[in-house]
Amino acid sequence: MHVLPDLEFIEKKYKDKPFTVVGVHSAKFDNEKDLEAIRSAVLRYNVTHPVVNDGDMYLWRELGVNSWPTFVVVAPNGKVLAQISGEGHRKDLDDVVGAALEFYDERKLLQNNSLPLALEKDRDSRLITSPLKFPGKLAIDVQNNRLFISDSNHNRIVVTNLDGEFICQVGSSEEGLLDGQFDTASFNRPQGLAYNFKKNILYVADTENHALREVDFVNETVRTLAGNGTKGSDYEGGGRGTNQVLNSPWDVCYAPLEETVYIAMAGQHQIWKHNTLDGVTEVFSGNGSEKNLNGSSPTNTSFAQPSGISLDPELRELFVADSESSSIRAVNLKSGGSRWLAGGDPNFPDNLFRFGDHDGTGWDVLLQHPLGVVYASDNQIYVADSYNHKIKKLDPVTKKVTTIAGTGRAGYKDGDALSAQLSEPAGLVEVGEGRFLVADTNNSAIRSIVLNERGAEVRTLDLTGVQAPSPKPKALRRLRRRLSADTNVINVDGGSSMEGYVSLAISVPDGYHFSKEARSKFDVETEPANAIEIEPVNGSLNSDGQASLKFKRT
Repeated sequence: MHVLPDLEFIEKKYKDKPFTVVGVHSAKFDNEKDLEAIRSAVLRYNVTHPVVNDGDMYLWRELGVNSWPTFVVVAPNGKVLAQISGEGHRKDLDDVVGAALEFYDERKLLQNNSLPLALEKDRDSRLITSPLKFPGKLAIDVQNNRLFISDSNHNRIVVTNLDGEFICQVGSSEEGLLDGQFDTASFNRPQGLAYNFKKNILYVADTENHALREVDFVNETVRTLAGNGTKGSDYEGGGRGTNQVLNSPWDVCYAPLEETVYIAMAGQHQIWKHNTLDGVTEVFSGNGSEKNLNGSSPTNTSFAQPSGISLDPELRELFVADSESSSIRAVNLKSGGSRWLAGGDPNFPDNLFRFGDHDGTGWDVLLQHPLGVVYASDNQIYVADSYNHKIKKLDPVTKKVTTIAGTGRAGYKDGDALSAQLSEPAGLVEVGEGRFLVADTNNSAIRSIVLNERGAEVRTLDLTGVQAPSPKPKALRRLRRRLSADTNVINVDGGSSMEGYVSLAISVPDGYHFSKEARSKFDVETEPANAIEIEPVNGSLNSDGQASLKFKRT
């Protein structure tokens, strides 16, 4: 996931050149070999280049690949020019591709024939009929009868009542990192949600902004608590506010007595915490190594892409869906160490390939890339076993695991829970004793599971009044005006940065202020016109006369 922005940059830079990106999907998990699962991933991450399903690892072996991700640059004659493994190699890729195009163009070995493409997003009925687009996580406010949905690929938070009736939307649905009022603030693929009832605040893991956000329902505003849009590589933390960088936060939960937000930092395999009183964000557990290692302290504990977290009511332990190790873990809130509960390989920390679909007790249990977990009122842990398309129940005392919903095959079917079908469920919440709501991600739906004496029933929640975002109309291009003699031109130098954020702050004379009743708007123009992409190119300043703009050099 982290390399997709780099590929997008390369694709856009060389879009008019005889150059093509082809994704080769050599899967680790069984579910990832399924064509429909790959298709869903292409849709979810808005991939616009061809993708090959290398389910038998043929190309992997032929090219000598040994790790994910790996980039291979191939010449027109089929010769491998370069092989680069790991993340953070945008400049290296750019240099190799640029040099190769120049070299082979001089030798007249390139063809400019366009490659015909049919995008999956243009023929997927789910994206047309559902008001949601790959929802990731859920949270609830039982006292006020509210359900919060991270409508991840619509870059917004949808709020309904617990019966699915629309209340409001948080975010403009435009991809970005912008604080402000509900209708102008922006997110980028938000995932985890946690509600603070005392302050009427929702905490959001704004995953692809690498940020922790706060949604204030009293003032109807969004504010960034940590992270600044840049993918971090700080494994200790301790910074305040947006000075502290984050790395793909995937889930959050709130501890009211400590006034602390715990963060599943999937991007660097750790659990972090944010102190809401002093604004400090720092590591809580995990040394950053991608392993399934349970230890007595934070530094001798390792996770593998933790993607779901939940607290027990006594605040003794934090339960973790450790997705890449296919296991469920428990973190001691006093020591920061962890213990194994189910799935994965607890004996060999480096073995992240023990996965499958098998109920049982202890060692017998096999899970496949679980993404969600919730500690329920019956003292059981309910797990979104995502790649098995199931919801399972785990007894934390006996370590017994049983399936309560799903057949093991991706699909969309209501009814008796063990005959019903889901497709990569990623988040779940308990609404009341025996009733759960599930973010059924690849079905772009919210499902209801009600436990009863006969077993369980699955139904689809009817989202009444929820609308998909309307396509934003393209604004008419404004003719450039000549600058007046008294215009003060400020040149903004992004240095060597290829992309990032620019903060716009307009000051006014003493005694003046920006009116909250009348929105102050801005428009952005660039010179030369196509040298840089700005988002948004127009919008409203907040009450302090500020806005945040995302830039990317073309």
